[in-house]
Amino acid sequence: MNQLRLWPWLSSCLALGILGCGAASQMVGSPPGDVHDETAALEDVKDEPADTVSLTPDAGPEPEGEPDVAGDVPVAGEDAIQADEEIAAPLPCSCDDVSHCDSTGKCVPDVCTKSTATCGGRTIQRVCTADGSSATDVPCATGEVCDLGECMAPICEPGSPPTCDGAVRVACNSLGTGYVPLPCPASTSCNDGQCEPVQANVLLVVDTSGSMNEIVATGEPASLCFEGDCPPWEYPNCDDPVSPKTRIGLVKKALSTLLTNEAAKAAQIGLVHFPQRQGNWGDCDEGYYEGLDKITGDDDQHIAGAWFDAHLSEVVAVPPVAGADQSKLLSWVDGVETLQSTGATCVNDWDCASNICIAEKCLTHKAPELRCDGATPLGKTVFYAGEYLRKFVLVEGKPCAVTADCASAHYECVDGSCHDPASACRPNVFIVLSDGGETEDTAATSFFHPRVQAKRMRYGLGCVNPSDCGPDAICESGVCVPPANAVPWTSNVCAIQDLACGPGQPCPDYGCTLAGACPDECVAGAITVTEFGPTNRLTNLAGSPTTVTLHVIDASGAKAGASLLAAYGGGTTTAVDFADLDSLVTTLLGLIKATDVKTGSSCQ
Repeated sequence: MNQLRLWPWLSSCLALGILGCGAASQMVGSPPGDVHDETAALEDVKDEPADTVSLTPDAGPEPEGEPDVAGDVPVAGEDAIQADEEIAAPLPCSCDDVSHCDSTGKCVPDVCTKSTATCGGRTIQRVCTADGSSATDVPCATGEVCDLGECMAPICEPGSPPTCDGAVRVACNSLGTGYVPLPCPASTSCNDGQCEPVQANVLLVVDTSGSMNEIVATGEPASLCFEGDCPPWEYPNCDDPVSPKTRIGLVKKALSTLLTNEAAKAAQIGLVHFPQRQGNWGDCDEGYYEGLDKITGDDDQHIAGAWFDAHLSEVVAVPPVAGADQSKLLSWVDGVETLQSTGATCVNDWDCASNICIAEKCLTHKAPELRCDGATPLGKTVFYAGEYLRKFVLVEGKPCAVTADCASAHYECVDGSCHDPASACRPNVFIVLSDGGETEDTAATSFFHPRVQAKRMRYGLGCVNPSDCGPDAICESGVCVPPANAVPWTSNVCAIQDLACGPGQPCPDYGCTLAGACPDECVAGAITVTEFGPTNRLTNLAGSPTTVTLHVIDASGAKAGASLLAAYGGGTTTAVDFADLDSLVTTLLGLIKATDVKTGSSCQ
């Protein structure tokens, strides 16, 4: 009977798989005891709570801290339910940056980039959740479009013509939210939305010495021409502007032709002449101008001071003018000089502030004109042209509030400073038109000698490091040396004329003035004059070195030459006869067209 009551319980124990049933099997095999005791024991089992079945007699409380022995058997109840819930909960998982845990605890690929926004349409922003499991679409505000995950208002009209961002051409993107670059070809820069050749800064340095008043056909001064093919020589229009006879008349005719040519648009051209100031009266030998050896106040320092700014008009006739607007420059070379009344009356020239009294009226200039008088301070004039570039044309870094404060073509005001977007590739060029050699700074060791100034602006003078010298030059024993074969000197040359000579041998005199010849001397061909600091090379207003290429159009004939002057300036010399007007114009056009961007530089 005892066995019949135990087997159903044991089979239930086995079915539940509850640990501790071994104790029951031991009871099954034990000797039979008192029937009452067994019945009581089973009754006790029947009265136990539902979640525990006791299989051993009560042995009293278990020792504190001792582990349970297999005596209490869990069955249905709260503990069993909690265990089931723990088994059913998702297991934690660790995923890589592009995955996340799903509801089953497995790593699955993200559907979007965590915590970022993209565009779900032209006006829809799509925001990804922090875990990358989903994204939400958020409409943009009225008038805004979605671009690169951000809602923003358009800033330009899609399909509108390209514009310029500095030197770079740009176009509005398809959404109107920004611009995309449209790179220009090499040697060009953006101007008014178009890719155009970079305009060079070109200064025409015109010889206005007295010898330029000579008649080309005869070589005699126009003022001494009394018969034959003479110019009108009546002030204020002293030469025939249509068929000029003098050297200066022919140069002006050539420049007028140049400036009306389409090729002139490739450069912004300015006009510089030898130092001159207002004369005492007007006549054909000097016009309204008195020739000077140097600018008023010039203290022979190697960097221009306040005197230069105050008397700039004594050398600079016209600042560089961009594009086709050459009207001011044309007025100086059109062969027409006019006067206008000041309103004052006079008996003679000394009664007038302008020193011009005609028909008892004081007159002054209405239209200026290139006139010639005085010596040939060529070296000083090249120096002045460089200082003009430095102070008034290359104004990089000049403080400004608006672009007009820069007062130089192609510069714009950016963040309070003047900036030329194409400055890195904009050439600076001097074209010297002269009929003779230097008459003032004739010593080859003078800082203001023409060759020294040309070398300073192209290659530099003194050096400590190679960076102190200009492009392609090398630093040797503290002197910037032009690249091999750039300067075709012999071991000795004449100081003014480009003639080879032997040590100790005299150089021939040359016709430097209307009064007669000037002496020359044999000197070493290489220029060893050194300067250091800001005067060693030409710089811009910010102090950064810049480079000038110097070309020479030489009408001196056999009297003097300028091939070394151009060679030290990195340019070319073209010997011309001013009477050959076509050749002169062709030479000028060729030099303007050849003003390519600086080698190795980029406008973009």
